[in-house]
Amino acid sequence: MTPTGRAAGAQLFGDQVTQCFLPFDFAPFVHRFLSATQPKRAVVMETELWPEVIAQCAARTIPTWLVNARLSEKSARGYAKFPNLTRETLNQLRGVLAAAEADAARFVALGARNVEVLGNMKFDVTPPPGYAEKAAALRALFGDAPIWIAGSTREGDEALLLDALRTHPLRSAARALIVPRHPQRFEEVVALALTKGFRVARRSANDQIALDAEVIVGDSMGEMFAYYACAQVAFIGGSFATGSQNFIEPCAVGVPVVIGPSTFNFDAAVSAGIAAGAVTQVETACAALDAIFALHQTPETREKQRVAAQQYALVNQGATARTILRIYNQP
Repeated sequence: MTPTGRAAGAQLFGDQVTQCFLPFDFAPFVHRFLSATQPKRAVVMETELWPEVIAQCAARTIPTWLVNARLSEKSARGYAKFPNLTRETLNQLRGVLAAAEADAARFVALGARNVEVLGNMKFDVTPPPGYAEKAAALRALFGDAPIWIAGSTREGDEALLLDALRTHPLRSAARALIVPRHPQRFEEVVALALTKGFRVARRSANDQIALDAEVIVGDSMGEMFAYYACAQVAFIGGSFATGSQNFIEPCAVGVPVVIGPSTFNFDAAVSAGIAAGAVTQVETACAALDAIFALHQTPETREKQRVAAQQYALVNQGATARTILRIYNQP
């Protein structure tokens, strides 16, 4: 649904796949779409429940699966306001392959049948080839100072972090690397950091990164794993208010994670990460900087959490293979 996602699909698969938008969930449009594409199976991700699409797939006996199925308490309450439609839609699915037990329980409570827990496919993220070399090049570009990263930040995140950073000891102890989630916000974040009184550099400046820069804005695409790998600690964007972005990516490259209170789209995974010693959860921006600063000041603790993060990511892999086997072993 996003330009970034479509670009990633094109980069990964080229002309091996056809990408197109799903039409609005309106009967004539869906009928034309299915008649033109003639799918053998339909795979719906997470919580994209479109009643008309699912109903017409069922009418054409197209097996339709909801995979990596997630359902927050808030979303479950929303679906519960339309109990008959929700139950009918869920029961037209061949199966609901849930990411976690809590998600499965919420789907069952809404009337879903054939619900199984196969794990979270996001753990199967694989750092791209060459990311370590890119990270080394970025470290050389950014200089010798320690780096902490705020990755995939959303609107509002940067202001909270920068306001807290202005008087925090972390400001002089390490450089902040801020990587906005959406490229259209690169200029906005650079301007924001400047107005807050920080010395700012941009990754796109290449060999012109000033050694005294306090904030570096990661204004490039396709380097997220390298950005994480060149940092000592990662804060995850979106986790103050809008719902955490993917915190498994930094874990996969062995970077300790600090995350805010808004994790409704990753609740089970975050709880498991905290229990594994890979994740530190905080309530405020100031508390996030405190946690990052503490990890910078205690290398032994940081190393322990780094190992825990990487191990946590590894032991939870396999959901994608289990999902594919489940879908293709049943017609």
